[in-house]
Amino acid sequence: MGRNQIQHYGGPLIAILLGLATIAGLALTLGGETFRAASAIWFLVLIPHWLVILFLCWLANDFRVHALALPKVKSVHPNEDFILVSEKDWLGMEVSVLLFKQEGNFERLLCAGVVSNIQQNRLVQIRLITTGLEADERKQLINKINDGRLDTLIVKPGHRTEAVAT
Repeated sequence: MGRNQIQHYGGPLIAILLGLATIAGLALTLGGETFRAASAIWFLVLIPHWLVILFLCWLANDFRVHALALPKVKSVHPNEDFILVSEKDWLGMEVSVLLFKQEGNFERLLCAGVVSNIQQNRLVQIRLITTGLEADERKQLINKINDGRLDTLIVKPGHRTEAVAT
C-alpha cells in the first residue's frame, strides 16, 4: 500500500472515539444531575463497545472498497498477447480474468486472460488467451484492445476459458 497505515486506520478510530465522546458528553451535560448520576457508568461501559462495533463496520467497508477494486490497465502489448495492469490484492499468479471494453453504458467482453507474472515494479502481466481464434478474429480483437484508449479497458475476475469471439 502506498499510504501511511497509522493515518489510514488511526484517523477513523480517533474520529469515531471523538464522536462518541461528544454524544455522551452532550447527553450527560443536557440530561441534568439525576440523569448523570444514573447513566454515567453505563456510558463508560457502552462507549468502548460502540467504538469497537463502529470501527469494525468501517473496516468492513474499507476492505470492500479497496481490496475488491479493479486494476487500471497501464499498457497493452498486443503482439505478445499480454497487458500490464496495476497491482491489486486479488491478482495472484494463475488467476483467471476477463477483459472488457467499455462502449458507452455497455461492457463488451473481449477475451479471457491469466495472470502470468507479477513484476518487480508491482505491475501485473496478464496473458490474453487468443488460442482458437482465426486470424481475422484475432486481428479484430487486437484492434479493439489497442485503440489507444486504455481507460475503456476493464479487467475483472473471471473464469479461464478459450478465446472469446468478439
